[in-house]
Amino acid sequence: MEMINVRKVWSNNLVQEFNYIKKLFPHHPFVSFDTEFPCTVYPLQNPHVPPAELYESVKRNVNATNIIQIGITLSNEKTHHVWEFNFKDFDLSRGDLHSPESIKLLRSQGIDFDKNAKDGIASQEFVYLML
Repeated sequence: MEMINVRKVWSNNLVQEFNYIKKLFPHHPFVSFDTEFPCTVYPLQNPHVPPAELYESVKRNVNATNIIQIGITLSNEKTHHVWEFNFKDFDLSRGDLHSPESIKLLRSQGIDFDKNAKDGIASQEFVYLML
């Protein structure tokens, strides 16, 4: 089994990593995304709702919070390349909306909110390079 290396991306290596992704992209037909937000701040009262209502609930929560991290994986039949983009948009000290339980879980998974605030990527810069 192949060892997978997760490339951690901060503001200081963002351009370099995007250049690497552009180089690999044509040879990797499968792309996966994972996002980390500070949890559900507007929970559904009834979890059994139609898909359109569920979508609106997810959209409302995403729009009310700031991104913490995005994971991108490029894969083909032989290899997987994984990036972890760390953002500075979410700021606990500023009082951004969040769930305390989610923050506790994310910290236990290794997210360092102080490092994100100091060295993280501005989402506008990420979007510019992504397009």
